Amino acid sequence: MRRTDRIVVTGGASRIGRALARRFTSEGARRVVVVDNDADGARRVAAEVGGTAVPADDDRWLRGMRTLQACFPDVSQAG
Repeated sequence: MRRTDRIVVTGGASRIGRALARRFTSEGARRVVVVDNDADGARRVAAEVGGTAVPADDDRWLRGMRTLQACFPDVSQAG
């Protein structure tokens, strides 16, 4: 992974999403955004990995995902 990489992990507050956020950080991701319906859980994981938490129901997040999916159809979600 290049040091300039930015990662968005949906479903990042628990299980696979949390593990992905931790792994990407350990592999050198420069910025990790943790998105989840569980806003408190997303904040905990983001604090742990030095990332940013965004509630999944935030309008900014929904608009951003639509833009990402238009540009990168392979955007996927952890579950």
